[in-house]
Amino acid sequence: MEIPCLIGESRLVYPPEPPGDARQWFINDHCFYTAPDGLLHWFGINNPYLPGGERLYEYHPYIGHATATDPLGEWTRCPWAIDDSDGAQYLGAPWVAWLPGEGRYVMLFESKIAGRRELELAYSTDLFTWQRTGQPVLAHLAHTKRDPCVISGDQGEYLLYLCTPSAQGSSITVTPTRDFRHYGETRTCLLIEDGVSWGGLESPFVLRRGSLYYLFATYAHRHYDETMVWVSERHDHFAVGDVVTTLYGHAAEIFEHAGKTFISSCGPEDCQHLNRHGLYLAELAWAAV
Repeated sequence: MEIPCLIGESRLVYPPEPPGDARQWFINDHCFYTAPDGLLHWFGINNPYLPGGERLYEYHPYIGHATATDPLGEWTRCPWAIDDSDGAQYLGAPWVAWLPGEGRYVMLFESKIAGRRELELAYSTDLFTWQRTGQPVLAHLAHTKRDPCVISGDQGEYLLYLCTPSAQGSSITVTPTRDFRHYGETRTCLLIEDGVSWGGLESPFVLRRGSLYYLFATYAHRHYDETMVWVSERHDHFAVGDVVTTLYGHAAEIFEHAGKTFISSCGPEDCQHLNRHGLYLAELAWAAV
């Protein structure tokens, strides 16, 4: 087994405010995707605070988009990946994957459809222009579905992890799919019976190393800026007690670039002066035990 650890500082690499906008903005859940040309893409929640801070976690009109050739260098702000400012004004955490059989990219994100929070899809052929479907997926699941993470399975399928709070408490589920339109059985892979109906477990990120699976997740019911790491031999079951470490940061995502591993963090959605509101990166290493 290996234990992930941070190397050095967690560095602000992308501020949340658009140039020339005097309002205070924040960045929250996000994802990274490296295009075939090597360009690194960032997609994430990027919104202004409302005056007075009312309706926190409810006003989410934009999914932001930025690119970089060096994660610690200059990031180029792109037009909004998705703009819902004239709609329900709610967009949740995005995740981007490539569909080789269709020759296009798919983005999964939370939105409001008919007044209900659902998981929605959008498609793109170039990562810059996205077309929303406006239709819910996994709509048969009664609970909220948010904060997607996708990894490849052993049989050519995708494994979709979601934050899915339930009546028992905070939970994360995994569902197999090959096309993000048809799905297999949804299984609960981690459940903390804490009675937190809104879901204290957030932002799952699953990484396979050798024969082991590592689940990174924020347990916001305990600490909003703490990422806990579970380890398991199975992709669909993580025991509550199998925590190998905790890392400082919220909504962590992990990616490789130029031979280095990076882990991200972002700021909370309240505008206290000392809170971190932008996108931060730190280098990640693995210590063998």
